[in-house]
Amino acid sequence: MRISGPTTLALCALALSACTMEEDGRRRPPARSGLVGSGASTSGDPAASGWDSVLPSSEAAPYDPMRPRSVTRGDPEPLLARPTAPPTPPPAPFPEAPPLAGVPPTAPPAYAQPAGTLPVPPPMDAPPPLPAPRAAFSPGSSPRAGNVPTPEAPTKAPLLPGAKAPGGSASDPLYFSFLGKELPDLAPDGVWLTPGISSSISGLRGQVVYLQFAFQSCPSCGLTTPYLQQWQQSYGPQGLSIIYVNNGLMANREAAEKAIAEQKLLFPYFHDPSGESLRIYGVRAFPTAYVVDRAGKVVWEGTPTANEPRIGELIQSLLLEK
Repeated sequence: MRISGPTTLALCALALSACTMEEDGRRRPPARSGLVGSGASTSGDPAASGWDSVLPSSEAAPYDPMRPRSVTRGDPEPLLARPTAPPTPPPAPFPEAPPLAGVPPTAPPAYAQPAGTLPVPPPMDAPPPLPAPRAAFSPGSSPRAGNVPTPEAPTKAPLLPGAKAPGGSASDPLYFSFLGKELPDLAPDGVWLTPGISSSISGLRGQVVYLQFAFQSCPSCGLTTPYLQQWQQSYGPQGLSIIYVNNGLMANREAAEKAIAEQKLLFPYFHDPSGESLRIYGVRAFPTAYVVDRAGKVVWEGTPTANEPRIGELIQSLLLEK
């Protein structure tokens, strides 16, 4: 059997009326519309509105999922303010300690300020006056407290004979000392790589001799090379004999010959291949030099580094002696 549209609507209205029956048999007024916002009256008359929301709460029907409900069931409850915690009272001040028996109370300082104000530091004493400048004390006198010597004009330090390289000592020297003595001869197995002299140092008596032990790869030794070149050109014709002893244990003959060609060395160059000359002189620090006067005696020995200008003056003074 086919049911038409009007018939279906009538059956639905009949079923909706049956669902609104009260449990005690009374028939509630049917709702005018099952949809919210369909134009139903919102007045306070239950018969006019047709919604169960206008009934007293004691007469409200039990919950029925098939019954239409209103989204506004009575007046909304007023919003309650969020409870706040009571304010925390300020902490009570610490009680003052009772005074000690037999101890008088201490009076507050004169600069104490009332409570609630910033403290003011005590007044500072005036700084003591500066001491008057005093004259420089002479050598040998003990300076008094607060006496600052006035710096004097620097004087030219004399060239000290026997100046030793750092680390040298009498028990463990960096080279043998020959001050006031004659120098021993060089090792016979050495080779002159430039026009040299006799290996006998004693054969050079009557001339001023500058003997230096070094090697080509030594940075400090290379700093003395320009001075040796200058001394050879300036003082060679006046009677100066320069002997450069190359440490063959550190620089071989090929390296020495290459340095002679590149730097165009003019002074006599002695190559010590076995290091025998180093053992004769006890040389362990490089460069090490000796200065010999015309009488064949050693007048200065030590490291020539940073002493080249004064060594040149010493050589010039020795050449003037006859």
